[in-house]
Amino acid sequence: MALVAPLLVAACGDDDSTANSGEQSDGGSQGDGGNPSDGGNPSDGGSPANMAGASDGPEVTEIGPKGGVVVSDDGLLQLTIPAGALAASTPISITALAADESSVVLTDTTLLAAYRFEPDGTEFSKPATFAYTMKEFVTDDDGAAVLPIVMVTTESAGEVEAIEQQSVDVSLDTNEATLSGPLAHFSQMAFNSLGPGLDTAYFYVTVEPRPPKQSKVGTDYGVGLFVHTKNVLAREAVLTYDDESSNLDYSEGPEPYEIANFGGNAEEPGLDIVPVGTYSCAAEGDATFRVHLTTGLLTFPIFTAMLGRSGPGSSRPKNLDVLPPPSVYDITISSQLTCNPAGPGPEPLAGPPYSGVVDYNASYQERQFDTLQLAAQLQASFYGGGAAQEDFDTWVASRQRTLGIMPDRLPSGSCRAVPADEMLLGEELPPVATATQIASGAANRLAFSFPDTARSEPVFLDWVAPRRAYFASLQAPAPEPSSSGIDVFVPAAAAAPTITLPGWDAATWEGFSSFRGEDGLEVTWDADLVQADYAHAVIFGYSDAGSKLAECFTDVADQQLVIPQQVINDTYVPAANEEMPVLEVHMYSGRRTSAAYDGRALEGIVRRDTKLRY
Repeated sequence: MALVAPLLVAACGDDDSTANSGEQSDGGSQGDGGNPSDGGNPSDGGSPANMAGASDGPEVTEIGPKGGVVVSDDGLLQLTIPAGALAASTPISITALAADESSVVLTDTTLLAAYRFEPDGTEFSKPATFAYTMKEFVTDDDGAAVLPIVMVTTESAGEVEAIEQQSVDVSLDTNEATLSGPLAHFSQMAFNSLGPGLDTAYFYVTVEPRPPKQSKVGTDYGVGLFVHTKNVLAREAVLTYDDESSNLDYSEGPEPYEIANFGGNAEEPGLDIVPVGTYSCAAEGDATFRVHLTTGLLTFPIFTAMLGRSGPGSSRPKNLDVLPPPSVYDITISSQLTCNPAGPGPEPLAGPPYSGVVDYNASYQERQFDTLQLAAQLQASFYGGGAAQEDFDTWVASRQRTLGIMPDRLPSGSCRAVPADEMLLGEELPPVATATQIASGAANRLAFSFPDTARSEPVFLDWVAPRRAYFASLQAPAPEPSSSGIDVFVPAAAAAPTITLPGWDAATWEGFSSFRGEDGLEVTWDADLVQADYAHAVIFGYSDAGSKLAECFTDVADQQLVIPQQVINDTYVPAANEEMPVLEVHMYSGRRTSAAYDGRALEGIVRRDTKLRY
């Protein structure tokens, strides 16, 4: 997935306190920009390595006690000064700087843009407001939009202070974003990227998938916000919805959704899902999809700032530790769409075998004397028929191959390296075969029922747009299907089960045992007690240098499989840096069934994923 870097903004003091801009990484081009206030003539915002060129001198705007607006010479940065902020008329200018002219650099960041405010040292009795427009800011990768998180700091006389309230307004139509916040005094301002993959910290949001530009009245669309964090903690976050056209209905309703906190550390970076839910057009015409995510208190780690410029005749840069105080950050995400009349969906093509797949996948961890149940996932995807039918059928088949069900199956006991284009093993639905929702409004959910078990209430599945599936994740102890199986109702209000997944007797089930010997990893099981029709071994090797996958074929009746040590060695991926490589061996076992649905077959799979000791 392509990523857009979050930003850090720093304003610097005294022009004699100059700095080394540092080595620049690829923070992305800012593209063409115009005057933010009036859409003036476009100008080249430049790349981090070439942000501004030489000019004949800054354009000066006279601002008095009544206040006014000043625009930078590249047209991208606007400063609004309120009435009463200045006691006397003051000539003000904002000049875009080249990378090597910036007087402050934050280590482990990427410098994107820099500006000089003059006259240096000017202070406002009321805070001014800056607004920086970033062109070509949002990128797209497989239908996902990647958005920045911004921290703003100011520096004066060697002291760096963070602005405690910031906001960014993102348009998914133009891929532009406007960063704004208060400014109390003048110096320099530098925009430094805190993009993904940095050592100190990162914080960014992805929207998956992008909202569609065309929609049908009454048809639900799902959107997910994914928050990626490292060494950043956000507390008391709130998600709210807003539709200026009053032409969208949101499944979550108008009430704000409160989030306790999200964040990740260096060892375990965070990935949190904010449940936006679904929305639909209420009537024909134009509409605006808009959500607000406010973080509440946002805390960052300590950064190191290099103060001073490294050009000819400049003093040696000095380092300064910076600990930004807790901040409040607000993101507004908007997208325009046209609501068209409701109508029939695509006509199913004649002859394709599958209209959907329903999957129950339970995960386990082999221990010395038993097997520990970890969690379970319930997932279902449906396809309404159309040009991508062949791709959808291939994806359904890829779900089967996790159990070793495939036309190119090798003899039992054989192993092979899995080609890169097959490595997903059916865990992601290809974009070309996007699944469809089965209903609209309240009817748009599925129910899983576990007969003859201690769990009496059904498990409901809602549409999760990024997965293109109905999905639920159940933490341990997850419900075990009994010998009666799992009844699946499509939709949840159906009078009778649409399909019943196979089950097993949990009281007598036993899993797999492994032993590491000279020839490799020996796996054994009892064919009667494992209660499966299919078994398959998968070896995962991955590190920061990449990943590899291998598989070994077996029949349940064999009750034994030796995974050769050479196969394990060949799947191991040494790390490029200091990160510890990971090597895992999994045994997948399960059963499958099918039922008629929508004039075609609905595949049903139950799987056990047992991670072996190795």
